[in-house]
Amino acid sequence: MSARFRRKCCCRQIGSNQQMWARIWTMLSNLLLLKPSLLTAESSPIIIGIVIVVYAVIIGFALLTMISVVLFLSILILVAIALLLLLIIKESFIDIVPKDEAVMVPPNPDGKPLVRLTDDQVHVERRIDVSGYNNNIVVVPFNHNEVYYGRVTVLKKRARVLAHMIDSEDHLRGADAALAAAEAQHAANITGVCRLYGYMRNKQFQFIFRERPTRELEFHLTNSHAKWAWETRLQMARDVATTMAQAHAQGLTHGNLCGTTILVFNDHAKIDYFGTDNPGDIEDLAAYDLNMFGRLLWRIVHRRPTPYDSVDMQIPAPNGCPAELAAAVAACVSPAEKPASFAAICDILGKCTKPESADGTVSASAISPQLGFDEARLVQGVDEAHWDNIYETN
Repeated sequence: MSARFRRKCCCRQIGSNQQMWARIWTMLSNLLLLKPSLLTAESSPIIIGIVIVVYAVIIGFALLTMISVVLFLSILILVAIALLLLLIIKESFIDIVPKDEAVMVPPNPDGKPLVRLTDDQVHVERRIDVSGYNNNIVVVPFNHNEVYYGRVTVLKKRARVLAHMIDSEDHLRGADAALAAAEAQHAANITGVCRLYGYMRNKQFQFIFRERPTRELEFHLTNSHAKWAWETRLQMARDVATTMAQAHAQGLTHGNLCGTTILVFNDHAKIDYFGTDNPGDIEDLAAYDLNMFGRLLWRIVHRRPTPYDSVDMQIPAPNGCPAELAAAVAACVSPAEKPASFAAICDILGKCTKPESADGTVSASAISPQLGFDEARLVQGVDEAHWDNIYETN
C-alpha cells in the first residue's frame, strides 16, 4: 500500500470521525438545548428517562474511547447519582402540579391589579442553539410574541413567560395590546382561567408571567397513543365550557380557543391568553368562540385533525364516549341549529364545576370550589406577605 493511499485513508477516517462526533454533539444539543421543554412541566417520566439514557450513553461512549473501563464505570455511577438527585429536587428540575392540588379556583380573589415586577424579582430562561460549521453553542435573542419559561423569584413560582419586544412602534403596539388583554383577564377573576403573576417591562422587552401547567391540551389531541380516559375528557370539556360561560357573562371573549391556549392541570383544563390573538375580520367574537369550541370538542372526542369540510364532522362518537360528551359534540357541529351560548352547552354536558341553585338551575357565574393547599394560602391571606412585598416595592 502506497504512502499516498495510506494518507488518503487516514484523512477519510479522521474526516468521518469528525462528522460522527459532530452528529453526536448535534443530537445531544437538540435533546438538551434546543428542546428545553423536554425537561420541564411538559415532560412525561418516559421522555425524561429516554433523555437521561441517551445522555448517559453518549457520555459513556465518549469516555470509553479515552479512559479505562474502571474509571469509566466510576464516572458513570457518579453521573447516575447526580441525575437521580436532580430528579428528586423537583423545584430545580421539573415543575409538576401536585396530584392532590385543587386547581379550579379564582385566580385573583382579592381583585388586585396586575402588578409590575422588577428585574430582580423575575428570571426568564433564554434559549440555546447550535449553529455554524463547528456546531458552536449560541444564546438566541428573545423573539417577539413568543412563550418562554421563567420564574417569579419573589414568589418562588415557575412560570410561562409571554415575551414582546418594544424596539419599534409595531412591537410596542403589540406589547401594549397584550398587556391590556392580560390586565382584563386578571381583573375578571374567573375560575378556570390561568393565574397571572405580573409583568416586567424595560426599554427593550416586556415579559408577562403566567401560571405554568402540567402540559398543553394539544399534547392529548395529537398524541392519540397516549392514554386519555373518557372521564377526564368529559371533565375537561366541562371545565372549558364553564369557564367560557363565566367569561361571556362578563363580556370577556377569547378569540383563539385551541389546543395551545387551553392548558392541562392534572385532570382539569384551564384557559389562558384571552384576547391576545383575536381574528381581525370577525365581528361577533362570542359566536366565534362557540364555533371554535365546537371544533375543539370534536378533536377531544375523536383525537384527530378537524376536517376542512364541516360535513365530514358528522360522524358518530367512538365506542366508550360518555353520552353527555357525544350529545354536546353532535350539537356543536350540527349543520342545523347549534347551542346559542356556553351556558346551553353546559346544560348538555351535565354538571360542570358549578353548584345548583335553590330552584334547580345552574348559574354560569356561581362557583364554590374546594381550594388546594397553595390556592387556600393565597385566598386566606397567608401569602399576603409575598404579594404585599411585590405591591409595596413596585
